Amino acid sequence: IPLEGHRVPRRDGRLLTMRWRLTYLASQRGRRGFCSVVTQQIQRFCEKPQRGITLAEMVSVGQASDMQSALTENAQMLHKELPVRLARRINELQKMPYGLSEMAPVQKVRGWYVRSFNDLISMREPQTMEEEQAFTACLEKILKRHSAVVPTMAQGIMMLKEQMGDDAVRKCPFLQDFLDRFYLSRIGVRMLLSQHVALHEPAEGFIGILGESVCPGDEAEAAVAHATHVCEARYGCCPTVEIRGDVEERIPYVPGHLHHMLHELLKNGTFWALRKY
Repeated sequence: IPLEGHRVPRRDGRLLTMRWRLTYLASQRGRRGFCSVVTQQIQRFCEKPQRGITLAEMVSVGQASDMQSALTENAQMLHKELPVRLARRINELQKMPYGLSEMAPVQKVRGWYVRSFNDLISMREPQTMEEEQAFTACLEKILKRHSAVVPTMAQGIMMLKEQMGDDAVRKCPFLQDFLDRFYLSRIGVRMLLSQHVALHEPAEGFIGILGESVCPGDEAEAAVAHATHVCEARYGCCPTVEIRGDVEERIPYVPGHLHHMLHELLKNGTFWALRKY
C-alpha cells in the first residue's frame, strides 16, 4: 500500500478498481487513526512525573533472596517508568530548534523512540515469570534498536552545521541544553534496561552491570591506551598521559560507564593539547 501523500498507482494504464481504492483509503484512515492514538498516549505519559531511581535500588534487586519475585517487581516498575522517559524525549525531539526535528537522522531516532514506546505500552504489566521474561525480551529488542542513536543524532547535528555554520551551532544555548538532557536521559534509560537484562545472566563480581570491585586505575590505563590510539590515528602523535593517585583503589561502579567517561575526557584533552601547543 502506498504511503500517505503518494498518488494511487494505476494498473495497465487504468485506474485501479473501486474496491482496491476503497481498501487503500480505509488503510490510510486506519494509519492516521493509529498515529493519532499513539500521539495522544505520548502526550499523556509526558505529563506524568518521572521517578528517580538510585543505584542502591538497582543493586538491591540483584541481592534479593527471591530473585524471580524481585525481577518481576522490577519489571513492573520499568513498565511504568520507561514509557514516561521515552515519551519526554519523543516530545523534545519533535520540538528541536532550527528545523533539526525535520532532518532525516533526527526523524529516524524519533521513530525508534516511538516504536519502543509503543512496544512498552502494548504489553501488560508483568505478573508472572513468563510475562517478566517476555518483557525482558522486549527490553533487549529496545537496547538493540537504540544502539545507533548517538551516531545518528550526530549526523543530524552535522547537517545543521553545514546549513548554519559550526560557530552558530556551538553557541546555541537551546540546542546544547537539549543535547545535554537527551544524552543524560539516554544513559539513564540504557542503564535501567541493561541492568534488568544483565540480572538474568549473573556473572562473578557483578550485580547486573555493576562491578562490585572496579579498579579506576585499570580503567584509566585502558582509557589512556584507547585515547592515545585515536589521537595518533588523527594527528600522528599523542601527548604523554600520567596517571596519579591510588591506582589500586577499588569501588563499586559500572566499568563500561567509567571507561567511556575517562576516554572522552582524555581524547578531548589530548586533541586540545596538540592544537594548543
